[in-house]
Amino acid sequence: MSKWQKAADTAAELYQTGCINYAGYRAIRDGLDEFWTLAERDAALEKLWAELEDIPMNLETECLEAPFLDFPAGTFREDIWRWFDARHSKGVAHLLHCDTKNRPEKCYTVIDTSYDVGIDVYSFWNKEDAERSVKDDVQTELANLREAGRERIEVQETLDGATIYVPDTDIYYEWTIVETDIR
Repeated sequence: MSKWQKAADTAAELYQTGCINYAGYRAIRDGLDEFWTLAERDAALEKLWAELEDIPMNLETECLEAPFLDFPAGTFREDIWRWFDARHSKGVAHLLHCDTKNRPEKCYTVIDTSYDVGIDVYSFWNKEDAERSVKDDVQTELANLREAGRERIEVQETLDGATIYVPDTDIYYEWTIVETDIR
């Protein structure tokens, strides 16, 4: 279990047991969602590395002929490599020699957290299907809550999911969509 997942589970447990209110729970979850995982950061750096291949370089001087990121034209190649080396978890050697043909495929994982079930996780090949699933789940839970006589139901939609909760109760449902790799 990742540290992120452990922190998210702990926040859910604190909320479920009444140790923190919903606002405190949301503050923790929103804070956790702002951090990149190591894999996400490496993937972003690998994408930038691929973009660097399209920047013209003078083969005699080994300097950029056009700007790249914050590096102006004329920057020595190894200065850029040092920048990548300091940021990528496996360093520039990995970037220089990694097999781009065997890179992981992307999918979209829905993390479904609720007061009654706990955590459920399921994945989709494309983001639209994940978003549609979340939207359908939200509608189903809203209908179930209304059928159970719940009147005060709050729904919050976010860029990466949705949350339903009933104020002054333990009832909450949360869906978060995360881009992940399949290896």
